[in-house]
Amino acid sequence: MPKRPGSPLEAQNTRKVSRFPSETQVLPEQSVNPEDERNGQPTQVTAEASLESAETIETEDKMQKLSDLLSFEGLKTHEEIHARFHLLAHELLYNYRIRIRRQNNNTEEGNTEETGNPPENAYSDVELQLMEMEFYLIIPGVHEDPYCHGSLEQTKSGCWYFHRAPRYTTSSTVMASVGGGYRSGSRKGLDITIGSAVESSDTTRQAGTSIPQSQMPRGGILFRSARDVSTGAIVSGPSLLVDFILSKCGVDAIETLVSDEWKEDTSALNASKGNGSTPQVSIVPVTSEPSLRPDADKSFTYYTTPRIGLDLSHNTARPVAGNPRVQYVQQSYRFLVEPHLLKANGRPQMFVGLLPHMMNTLGMKLPFGLGERERLIAAIAKLGGFTPKGAQSYMQYYETGKKGGLKLLGSFCGAQGKGVCQSPEKLLQMFGALHTSGL
Repeated sequence: MPKRPGSPLEAQNTRKVSRFPSETQVLPEQSVNPEDERNGQPTQVTAEASLESAETIETEDKMQKLSDLLSFEGLKTHEEIHARFHLLAHELLYNYRIRIRRQNNNTEEGNTEETGNPPENAYSDVELQLMEMEFYLIIPGVHEDPYCHGSLEQTKSGCWYFHRAPRYTTSSTVMASVGGGYRSGSRKGLDITIGSAVESSDTTRQAGTSIPQSQMPRGGILFRSARDVSTGAIVSGPSLLVDFILSKCGVDAIETLVSDEWKEDTSALNASKGNGSTPQVSIVPVTSEPSLRPDADKSFTYYTTPRIGLDLSHNTARPVAGNPRVQYVQQSYRFLVEPHLLKANGRPQMFVGLLPHMMNTLGMKLPFGLGERERLIAAIAKLGGFTPKGAQSYMQYYETGKKGGLKLLGSFCGAQGKGVCQSPEKLLQMFGALHTSGL
C-alpha cells in the first residue's frame, strides 16, 4: 500500500449562517404576473416553485455548513480536533456524496430548453457514497501529524488535492514533504482539503491579521473507498478510486483533468463551476429522503481504525514518549462503514480498530473471563468479515506484541521497521506493543 511520506505544518470560528425564511414569512401558493394577466396569459407560480426554491436554499445551507466544518482555524486542542474529525466523518459518510457530472456526447452545443437551461438528459451523473476515509492534519504547535503531506495546496480548505510525489527529509522538524508532480500508477490518492477557511487568502485573515502560509492549518481527508449509488459497485483503494473518477470524467491523467479541464480550479464544493462541457467532481448533499436511501434499512454506524500504510521506519522514529511518529501512527483516524465489505486493504488495522469497539459492545474487560476471548474473536470475525481462523491468528499476533511491550516496539523503529505494513504479523505485533507501552 502507498505510504504517506514525511510531513510539515497547522484551526475555526464557525459562522452560523441562516438562509431560511423567518417563521412568520408566508410563501403564497400562487401568484400572477400582472403583465401576463393583461395579455390574457396568466402565469401561475405554484407551491411547486416555492418548494424548489426552499430546496435550493436548504442545499446552500448544507454546503455552507460543510464549508465551515472543513476549516480548522481556531481549534486549539487535540480534543477539539478529534471531535471535528468525528463530526466531519459522520457528515461525509451519511449526508454527502461525490457527484461526477459530465456532459453527454449526444448533447449538441446550444441545445437548451426554452428556460435557457440544458435539457434533462444533457448530463450523465455518477454519485458515489463514501465508505472509507482517513484524516491528516497539521496545526503548528497543536496537531503536528508527521504523516500529513503538508502541501501548500492543503492550506485552503474545500479543494481537491491529488497526491504529489514526496520530498523525503531526514529532519524531524515539520516542513512540507511534497515537491514533485502528481502520483501515478498504484500510488495515486485524492483528498478534500481541511485547513484555512475557504474564502481566506494566502496570508490575510478575516480579522485582518497576517499569518505566514507556513503557519496555517493544512491537511486533507483521503477518500479510500466509495460505492457507486446506481450500480452498487464498491471501488476500494485510493488509487482505484482516482482511476474511477478520471474514467467517468473522460480523461486518462490527473494533469489533464486539473490543468486542461478545470483550468486549475480545484474547488470541491462548487457544483456549478466551469462550463457545460467541463467534467465536474463535487461534494453534494444527499437529496433523497432517508427512507428512500439504499442504506436506509441499516442502522448507521461508523467505525474507526488506525490509518493504512503507516509505519515507524522513518529515521526520526524512537520508542519514547512524545515522539510524533509513535504518537500519530496509532491514532484511529480512519473512518469507515460496513467493514465486512472493505476487504481489499487494511485488514490488520481493521482488526485493531474493531477490537476495543467489540470489547465495549460486549461489556468485556481484561483479563478475560471464561470463554470471553473466543466469544470476542467470533464477534470481530462476524463484524469485520474475517474468517474464524484469520481472526484467531490476528489476535495471537496482537497479543504477542502486547507481551513484548516497549522492548519489542524498538525493533519496529528506524530502518529495521521497513516492510512492516506488508506483514500482518509484524504490523499487529507493532500495534500490540504500542498499546502496552502506553506511549
